[in-house]
Amino acid sequence: MSALGIEDAIRQVMEAYRRHDGWLSRDKTRTRYAAVDPILWALGWRTWNPAEFQPDFSLGQRGQVDYALFDSNGNLAVLIEVHAARSRLSRDRIQLWNHTRGMTHGIGVLTYGFYWEVYDLSIRTRNIDWRCVARLALDPAEPDGFQRVADALHHWLDRSNWP
Repeated sequence: MSALGIEDAIRQVMEAYRRHDGWLSRDKTRTRYAAVDPILWALGWRTWNPAEFQPDFSLGQRGQVDYALFDSNGNLAVLIEVHAARSRLSRDRIQLWNHTRGMTHGIGVLTYGFYWEVYDLSIRTRNIDWRCVARLALDPAEPDGFQRVADALHHWLDRSNWP
């Protein structure tokens, strides 16, 4: 999918947030279905295909991640942790760090639907902040915000990046 298609999906998600914010932000499941899934579809991920996508994926002793996305060889490519409210950002980053600990390739994502943090797991460090390659806020007030976010998500998460 092109960055333009991703930008359109982001606009639709933001319109849903504008209209239904009180309903969406109360529940993680609502955030997943109304905000994260449409963006993943625009990025080319087929969330209905278990070979590519598995929700509530068990990482064994490291716990359960909301979304696991797989490359065409069946290897983990992207782990996504979704939360409804950004009030506990530090705790949520630690949770993502625990889920991605030991991974040396792929991408880790922390999202609240309207805010995304992208982590490059190939960066060798013991500090999760040093792995962060993008912090993206879907802000309708920012003139080129949707395009900038779409370009970044396309760069880091587009399905075509994971042959």
